[in-house]
Amino acid sequence: MRSPLTLLLVFLFSLQVFPQEFKESDVPLSVINAFKDKFNSPEKVSWNKKGEIFVASFKLKSQDLKVDFTNDGKWIDTKYELGYKEIPVIITSYVDLNFITAKIKEQYLVEYPTGKDNYYIVLAREDMQGKAELYFDLEGNLTKQNVPESFCKNTISEQTAKDAPPFAYNAFKQKYSNALLQSWKKDSTLFIATFIQEGLTGKAEFTLSGVWHNTKFTIPEKELPSTIMSDLKQHYSDCIMKSEEMIQEPSVNDYYYIYAKKENSRQAYVGLFYAISGKFMKKIDYDENGNSGNLKNNIFTDNIKITDTVETVSIKELPTSMITFIKNEYPGYAIKEAVLNASDNNTFYHVKVKDEASRKIKELIFDIQGNLLETKEVVKQF
Repeated sequence: MRSPLTLLLVFLFSLQVFPQEFKESDVPLSVINAFKDKFNSPEKVSWNKKGEIFVASFKLKSQDLKVDFTNDGKWIDTKYELGYKEIPVIITSYVDLNFITAKIKEQYLVEYPTGKDNYYIVLAREDMQGKAELYFDLEGNLTKQNVPESFCKNTISEQTAKDAPPFAYNAFKQKYSNALLQSWKKDSTLFIATFIQEGLTGKAEFTLSGVWHNTKFTIPEKELPSTIMSDLKQHYSDCIMKSEEMIQEPSVNDYYYIYAKKENSRQAYVGLFYAISGKFMKKIDYDENGNSGNLKNNIFTDNIKITDTVETVSIKELPTSMITFIKNEYPGYAIKEAVLNASDNNTFYHVKVKDEASRKIKELIFDIQGNLLETKEVVKQF
């Protein structure tokens, strides 16, 4: 039988570990004032305390929020609860790849005073107690993790790395350092790495000595630029799309390649090439056997180059990851103008955003993958 002293110690310990519910009248006035200043007094708020931290839980526009404050009313962070489908694909793919036996139980977008917001993911397993905590930046890169040893972190990345030639594997890691490697196989004289980057599945080819040959990203049809979709509807309505890819190749601008099958035609297949901006570049017809100078299996032998071009891009044509980044990193700013600048050397997005309240305008420059490269203040109004 436990002594009264032991029971008292267990009770006091539980108060430190588990949240304690509080009435608003029991919460320090400094905390209440700080909360009301930040959120304009939502109607229903529940308060609890974890250690020395006060936590306010409430709904804002049908979204569940949790806000942490210190005893003296200093704001620590705000957790916005997300639905599973709101988590970036790159994060769910990382979990599926590295934590095979676990499931995502909680998911939040966490806002900090520093502005370095992140995704907070909680994992659980049905066959054991405890949890694993993962933190990702807004681009989906893992920045921190709290994973108990008993939680059993599973990964296939180490095994797939062993299957790759050292030079080819090192070349892959250097080119796609943040990618999630899924498999590695040999095809003729080339070695192909299948991976996930920014929610897209890619296949990168390398020689045994580690020379990069090309990369093909599978692109969902809905992610194609609207100009391409319009061209397909207008000129190739009699075709069934078999594959849509974004191609990266040394010394050539990235481009889209669409392979389609014609119906009721002696020319059974067609290969369509488009610039990243959506501008039509060229077409290749294939016979019923899929042959046209053997280009079907080697579309990279035809040197495709794009002279310097500047094209206005519809906001709907911008990569989803770029729009999400602007929304999270520049709250209050709206996208007003987007331009795609393509040259033989590289391709960039120039996006102008405007804060309607302050009238400030910024020009954001992104690479073709949607990574922010530079921010400029714009004096001239639209």
